[in-house]
Amino acid sequence: MSPDLPLLIVSVLATALLVALVSVWRRYAEFRADHDRRLKQARGESVRLSRSALLGNAVEQIVPIAPAFCDRFSPSDARFLGSPVDYVIFDGLHRGQVDRVVFLEVKSGARASLNRNEREVRRAIDERRVEFEVLALASPARGRALE
Repeated sequence: MSPDLPLLIVSVLATALLVALVSVWRRYAEFRADHDRRLKQARGESVRLSRSALLGNAVEQIVPIAPAFCDRFSPSDARFLGSPVDYVIFDGLHRGQVDRVVFLEVKSGARASLNRNEREVRRAIDERRVEFEVLALASPARGRALE
């Protein structure tokens, strides 16, 4: 065996190890770059969706001044709930005579479908499962019901 053979074997193994490490490092760098790109995309999408939701909430709050609303209802008859429906409208209340009570859901943008809770409220109304109740609370000072 030549004295240079062990040195040659060590050199070949060291070179192979170095090539493997460089290959792993490149893959890791590609993975990091892809990860960073996807993270940036996800953050951008999150900001876009958040802005869209905030705009939708703002529109819901100011809808009583919109012509489409004012053509059908008096803004003073509307009471904002926000969830599970946006408004309860006591149509005619401003005149002192409520003609009807309307549950109104405001939708803006491309997605105008009702969510599960909104559909359940609509179903309860459609099935006439609507009631009016009075809850009399006892006054802490006198022990009488508040009127």
